[in-house]
Amino acid sequence: MNKLKSISLSIAISLLLGSLLYAQDTQILDLDSVTVTANKMEENIKEVPQSITVMTDVEIEEKGIKDVSDLIKYIPNLISTSVVNFRGLNSSMFTNASPMVIYVDGVPYSHRWGFNKTISNILRVEVLRGPQGTIYGKDSMGGVINIVTKDPSNTVAGSVSAEYGTDNYGEIAFDISAPVIDNKLFFGLNGVYSQSDGYATNYYPGQREEANEKENYLSNIKLKYNPTDDLTIKFNASKESDTKYGEEGGIVPFGSDINNYERDDFKNVSYDEDTYSENTSDAQALHIDYDFKDLRFSSLTTHKKTEIDQYYDYDHSDNSSYDGLSYFMEMESKNIAQEFRLSNNSDGLRWVTGLYYENQKDDILVATRLSDTYTDAISEIKSDTFAAFGQVVIPFLEDYDLTLGGRYQKIKKDIDSKNYYLPSGTTLKIG
Repeated sequence: MNKLKSISLSIAISLLLGSLLYAQDTQILDLDSVTVTANKMEENIKEVPQSITVMTDVEIEEKGIKDVSDLIKYIPNLISTSVVNFRGLNSSMFTNASPMVIYVDGVPYSHRWGFNKTISNILRVEVLRGPQGTIYGKDSMGGVINIVTKDPSNTVAGSVSAEYGTDNYGEIAFDISAPVIDNKLFFGLNGVYSQSDGYATNYYPGQREEANEKENYLSNIKLKYNPTDDLTIKFNASKESDTKYGEEGGIVPFGSDINNYERDDFKNVSYDEDTYSENTSDAQALHIDYDFKDLRFSSLTTHKKTEIDQYYDYDHSDNSSYDGLSYFMEMESKNIAQEFRLSNNSDGLRWVTGLYYENQKDDILVATRLSDTYTDAISEIKSDTFAAFGQVVIPFLEDYDLTLGGRYQKIKKDIDSKNYYLPSGTTLKIG
């Protein structure tokens, strides 16, 4: 067993003239009407002293963005294939952490597989580029994608949409929101389901014929309660499943020029092993805000459970030299976090301070098989994170802001890792 302990103190100081609102396409926005919460307090976009990208619900709909992978296409310097790379920072193959963290209504998605997440009922997306350790802590050295969903209100509203396309692609989405008690209690429910047969066909006997079949669903429920004018309580829960069979593309013969191949060249495949990836997640968040005269107290409690099953035909073929060559991974991750924050309600000097605790446990099994030869890697990772943080934005002269921030963070991590290798013709009893 390995035990890792680390203590970090980060200091951020910046001077910035004005703010940056980036848009991929030319679009005119009234900046005075754009409010963001990327610094964990409500601010006008023009007053945010960081490099920030904001995408509104209108822009997301116009661009047809349905998941984080689609969103990445419009974020400069961010690349996602099987892993995420941002400004030269890669995902960790050891801890599975991404250089950017996704937050959906405060729930963190820091695993490198989180960039497949479906998004729905979006109000806006805020992308902070650069180190965000002061406010957001570990795993945010490249930046943060903060996704804010719409709140239900006194207005009864609903929508249903459906799409159909090539490869028998179909999608249906719905959104319902209504007041339960006028001006007090509000309810919202939305979801999306999609599926596609894919473009490739697997001709190997006994295996799934639709080699690139996909199926995805996401459901969200949100409750908002205002018992008084000063107190707001929000609870939201989501459940998501993303299943993909096969892989996009294929293996080019050794010595061939990859530039001579296109996707249609891999339309007919012959996988002799199951090839699929299934990701499921359940997440809940309880957000409490209380406004005093000049201060706001916030409490955010989150819980998330993620399960990932992956199984691949390692050679992407039925080559007899590699019969039974396969790879599979099983992972279960549980995360519980609690944050308390205190911020001021001022248009001039702005500050936020808080305490943070997180507990995470990952159980991971990775294995490869070739005939009766196999290797297994089994690991259990437990981590506890404690942090105290603060940030203040000080305006001076007329157009300048001075930002000072610090975070004291202590991380205790226990790693129990075992590796097994069973050569052909031998036996091994574990336990």
